[in-house]
Amino acid sequence: MTALSSNMGSLLASKFGNIQAYVAGGTIYRGSLVSLNLTDGLAYAAVLDGDDSEKYLVSGWAQEAASAGDVIRVRQDGKLQRIWQGSSAGKLPGALACVYDDATVQAAANGLIVVGRITEISATKVFVNLEDRPLRLATGSYD
Repeated sequence: MTALSSNMGSLLASKFGNIQAYVAGGTIYRGSLVSLNLTDGLAYAAVLDGDDSEKYLVSGWAQEAASAGDVIRVRQDGKLQRIWQGSSAGKLPGALACVYDDATVQAAANGLIVVGRITEISATKVFVNLEDRPLRLATGSYD
């Protein structure tokens, strides 16, 4: 194995991003935020789970469309532009953004699924850095 081929994974990651493959549990559209269900291990389009009953964790954003049972590639790094839901009170650079749906984010609150940290804002949209985030906002003694 040459030095170049032994380093192929990190070379590809720097060129194409950190991409992982998951099995889809439902319909996911290209560009959607993707969440992993920690109960069944499948990937779903991100949805609001206010009481944290489904135990979702944002994995990244879909590189292609997929249906239930398909393997989908999910990019786990980069900055994404998302629509902002709600008042502008939590829409600040450096603040955490949480899932509202697969194309929309909202201000962080306990029990919501963290997408990443806001880096730029506009009137109706924000850029969210997927690499700068805690995995979950704790809601119970087991988190």
